[in-house]
Amino acid sequence: MVPIVGKRGAVIILLLVLSLILVSIPELEIVEAESRTLVVPDEYATIQEAIHNSIDGDTVFVKSGTYNESVFIYKSISIVGEDEEKTIIVGDYLLNGTVVLVSHDNVNVTGFTIQSPNVTMSRRGVHLLNVHNCNISGNKIMHNHYGIWLYDASENIIAENTLRNNSYGIQLEASKNNTIFRNLIEDNRAGIVLSNSTGNILSENCIANNSRGYGVNLNLDSDSNTVTDNIIRRQEFGITVNGENNVLRNNTMENNNYNFGVEQNLGLMIGPSNDVDVSNTVNGKPIIYWVNQHDRAVPSDAGYVALINCTRITAENLVISNNSQGILLGSTSNSTIAYNMITNCFDSIVLHESSGNAVYENNVQENVRGIILGSSSQNTVYGNKITDNEVFGLNLKGSSNNTILGNTLSGSHLCGIKLTETFNNVIFGNNINSNDFAGLLFDGGGFGPSSNNTIFGNNITKHDYCIVIRGNSSYNNFYLNNFLEYTKSPLKEYVEIPFSGVGIGNCFDNGVEGNYWSNYNGTDANLDGLGDTPYIIDDYNQDNYPLMNPVDISVIPEFPSWTPLPIMLLAVMLVAVIYRHRFFTQSR
Repeated sequence: MVPIVGKRGAVIILLLVLSLILVSIPELEIVEAESRTLVVPDEYATIQEAIHNSIDGDTVFVKSGTYNESVFIYKSISIVGEDEEKTIIVGDYLLNGTVVLVSHDNVNVTGFTIQSPNVTMSRRGVHLLNVHNCNISGNKIMHNHYGIWLYDASENIIAENTLRNNSYGIQLEASKNNTIFRNLIEDNRAGIVLSNSTGNILSENCIANNSRGYGVNLNLDSDSNTVTDNIIRRQEFGITVNGENNVLRNNTMENNNYNFGVEQNLGLMIGPSNDVDVSNTVNGKPIIYWVNQHDRAVPSDAGYVALINCTRITAENLVISNNSQGILLGSTSNSTIAYNMITNCFDSIVLHESSGNAVYENNVQENVRGIILGSSSQNTVYGNKITDNEVFGLNLKGSSNNTILGNTLSGSHLCGIKLTETFNNVIFGNNINSNDFAGLLFDGGGFGPSSNNTIFGNNITKHDYCIVIRGNSSYNNFYLNNFLEYTKSPLKEYVEIPFSGVGIGNCFDNGVEGNYWSNYNGTDANLDGLGDTPYIIDDYNQDNYPLMNPVDISVIPEFPSWTPLPIMLLAVMLVAVIYRHRFFTQSR
């Protein structure tokens, strides 16, 4: 009789059987696949064929020769050329114009000449797309729109490449924590450009002869990058910063058209907290980039000056040339900019959101744009010689309650003084002459109007138009000015208002006296020095009290150099007198 085994006994017997089976099976070894080297063209006719037959960890070795193909790398492999001079990849029209497209992490590409058959906007030499931990090194990359383009790529290394004859050498977009190291970038339109890219390291690159663009441009919210030990020569722009918390050390900029500056248009985007020390040089002179400094004097050997959130700084007797800005004040107050020579900069002196500063007796010559006050108030600009700047001598943009007096503004193509969205400024005692288009330009085209400014006691001569009023700029007051001499055409009028009915409310006299117009043909029967009939500008504007003789503006004194304070007090008093006189005149 067979004994009956219970459930518990059955389980025990099953475990014993399984144990015997496991003991009897020899130990299994886990064998990893060995990495292989696939040789082109010996084993595979094309690079792409070898990639198709590779697996992660393999190396595709490419012998010297010219390979007319675009290469798509979608595995974690290394692509190695036998000789970077003789192993040449010429992209075809596949991959949307990219020669080498990398779309997988942990890819290495080295030892190639990589080029497009011709340079068009769609051509990219090497494109790293949404990848990490790739290494692109030891290549020559030529004749592309972008030599190397990183998009949404991080923690990659771009090292010891030569990039020539591309539109952009290296472009980073939305990319972070990459290292760009020891590349030679020359004879392109631009060197290294970052857009919305953070935490990258740009180090020991040599960037030269990219004559139409930037050496290094930290653009469009590119923050917290480190730029060190780069040499940048013979560029249009050397290093330009538009971002925050970037660190610059030991960069050498020389013989560039504009060596260094903060990226800014007339919107004036100022990077408030970058760390740029004196180890950075422009044409052998140190960059002074001070943040949150007070009661200091700028060293006399400064090659560039930026004062961010500073107070009571003195910048005097400097010789500055060939920068994006010569002297830049951002959120800075109660400081003095005086007796400086600033030439061949893009912008000579820029004030942004700055107040209570005195800018006087500077020589501002042969820059693209002269002095700019952007969103700034209660500054005094006086006694400066502002000549032969390409676009304008002085621009007031979004600024109010400034005093512009006793300056010479001449030789600009557009205008002597440009006013854009600016209010309640006083412009008097200036010699504004021989600017090609206009003496004063109220630029409302695409911008808001400029209103309630007072312009008096100026010599405004030898322009196509002495005053041009665009847009709805109104309620400005002009009086005791001399409008002298025709220029290119005797048919041109002194005041140009392009669209009938705009600029209504501007006043060309103060209720007692007007301006001197050298083409006024009226009479003065009672010999009181005022014309008997108005000077007609257009259907909406006229000078009711035209002067028969020029005003002697020399009654406004030469401004002494020993102190700006009396001048500022004088300016305030004059402004008060003007508005008091206007009030009582209107009350009558």
